[in-house]
Amino acid sequence: MKLLILMLLIVLFVPIILLGFGVYCQKSGGPKEINLFFGYRSNLSVKNIDTWSFAHKCCGKVWKFLGWITLFISIVLILFLFNKDIDIVIGAIVIIGIQTVVALPLSIILVEVALRKEFDKEGNRKDNIFIEKVNIGLTQSEKGMIYSEEESSQKLSKWLI
Repeated sequence: MKLLILMLLIVLFVPIILLGFGVYCQKSGGPKEINLFFGYRSNLSVKNIDTWSFAHKCCGKVWKFLGWITLFISIVLILFLFNKDIDIVIGAIVIIGIQTVVALPLSIILVEVALRKEFDKEGNRKDNIFIEKVNIGLTQSEKGMIYSEEESSQKLSKWLI
């Protein structure tokens, strides 16, 4: 029985870590400053604080989702291996290996795809590129009249209501 409890804790470790850090990153946006010690770091995510925060919020969503999936799979497999002796140990090792090999690289791929959709190679938001090009040669008061697509839709919805 002690072996079963130990294996259950070991098998649930990866999903619980994914869920915990997923919730943390999604809510807080990760560490407030770009650093070398803690956080999601890639060439694009460390370009500026906007890419850093976006990457952490996106990674948080992915880790939370993968955490729930791996938690469910772990519990189902542990219940399947419940009355086995040595099979519990082998099964737990396989479960941990599969979760780590699949979940973590998958999260990196998904976050990098989201970063590339949202930002250009220099770390500027793609939806702001048009606004920056339009702003060239305008006076300060004229620049204040140009809104992003999101701001325009918010102003229009307020006007219609």
